[in-house]
Amino acid sequence: MRNVLLLFCIAFCVQTTVAQKLEMSLSGAFAVGDGRDFTTTGFMAEVGLMPKVAPKLQLGGQVGFLLLPGKEIEFSDYTDAAPSQQFVSLAGAARLDIAKGFKVEADIGYAFGVNKTDQFDSVFGIPIENVNGFYYSPKLLYEVTDRVLALLAYRAIALDGFDWQVISAGITVRIL
Repeated sequence: MRNVLLLFCIAFCVQTTVAQKLEMSLSGAFAVGDGRDFTTTGFMAEVGLMPKVAPKLQLGGQVGFLLLPGKEIEFSDYTDAAPSQQFVSLAGAARLDIAKGFKVEADIGYAFGVNKTDQFDSVFGIPIENVNGFYYSPKLLYEVTDRVLALLAYRAIALDGFDWQVISAGITVRIL
């Protein structure tokens, strides 16, 4: 009975801590680097848990979805659309309060390509099917209200021989 009560207390504490730190982010993404040749803009959506572990430090994890629609590319005798790129990212995150209202965050993890196109049919010379790679994202956040943060981030997915890089800006909302 004592073990059951102890388990119940631990579960309640973990649930209460986690529930108060659930966040969702939406941001517009602007391609930079090599990827700019194949896409211009897109969006990123993330859901994360960021519980406090110290007065100015939060540690947690995030799951995100990055969509980069392909753009029209003109060749000498025809025009074709580059394939859209879609990634699901899983990352650990650390956030630090650096000044009143300002926070910095670093996400490190892995991104999984979820495209449904065949890379061997591509005329673009870039990997486009189920390409997975190392994901990292330094971020700057500003606390607008207790529940809303403005977000500016650099996001990169390092693939074998090609990197997708975007600058994104948006908002993060603390849901619970």
